[in-house]
Amino acid sequence: MPPPRASSDSSHRAAVPSRPGSSCSRGGTYALGIGYAGNWLLCFPLLSLASGVVLRGPRRRLGVVIIVLSVSAGVIAGVRGGPSDSLTVSYGTMLSGLVTAAILSLFETVAQLRTTRQELARTAVERERLAAVDGATVADIAAKLRLSPATVRNYLSSAIGKTETRNRMEAVRAARQNGWL
Repeated sequence: MPPPRASSDSSHRAAVPSRPGSSCSRGGTYALGIGYAGNWLLCFPLLSLASGVVLRGPRRRLGVVIIVLSVSAGVIAGVRGGPSDSLTVSYGTMLSGLVTAAILSLFETVAQLRTTRQELARTAVERERLAAVDGATVADIAAKLRLSPATVRNYLSSAIGKTETRNRMEAVRAARQNGWL
């Protein structure tokens, strides 16, 4: 039996919406809209919000889904409630789907920016450490960077591995030749 997952594991914290659940919601919304109309037509904008959450991602066809939902909501509202209901429900459905798509897009962009910022910071620190190597002893590097000699040895070993060289002087030379320093 596998050990239980730690609660700090962010990939399992949030519930992942499912397509079957979305299909059930879609069926219920259409049934309520066609069968009862009135206030039940307001389920279409909510369905548009839910569809945005389920269909998020770069390869999903959220735009097509939002348009189909908006048009069908408008038609059902027009038939069951009249022209003013048609426009209101259709517009609300379109707007809620677009807002959901925009917010989800912003969240994804912020996550990408955070990752890029962390990578850039890590790269800058690695450059600083590699630049400190230039002919210095491990003790000198440790004093300059305010690190322990063991930590410096670990960082040097990592830099040597990343540059695919045999020693720290070759690592510095490779970094300079590639424009990393």
